[in-house]
Amino acid sequence: MGRLRIPSILIVEDDLLASELLSCILSSLAETVYVANDGEQGLAVFQMHRPSLIITDLHMPVMTGKEMIQKIRQYDSEVPIVVISAYADTSNVVEQASATMTKPVRKEAIQEVVRQLFPCPSYKA
Repeated sequence: MGRLRIPSILIVEDDLLASELLSCILSSLAETVYVANDGEQGLAVFQMHRPSLIITDLHMPVMTGKEMIQKIRQYDSEVPIVVISAYADTSNVVEQASATMTKPVRKEAIQEVVRQLFPCPSYKA
């Protein structure tokens, strides 16, 4: 039985520890994991690589996650975007996000969200 392998995931997170943790968790689910430190870098990586999934924080310097999502949606209305925030209220981006999660993120929780966005009957976390 095969494991779920997404072609690529983009993580946009200004907290270095959080981005490293997410990268470690998600590297088992994707062929390639890209990491950006703010929304501006995230938008540039998105435009260059067109990842299969985007996971982003909301509150970042230079360009916020919300601003980045709005710009990405101008190019691609279908790429799944998961918003991860330390703030429980993500209602201002819910309509543009595929899923939202509150920090701290548990490994099982992020894997479950990915499973829901990319269903695969033989997937085992």
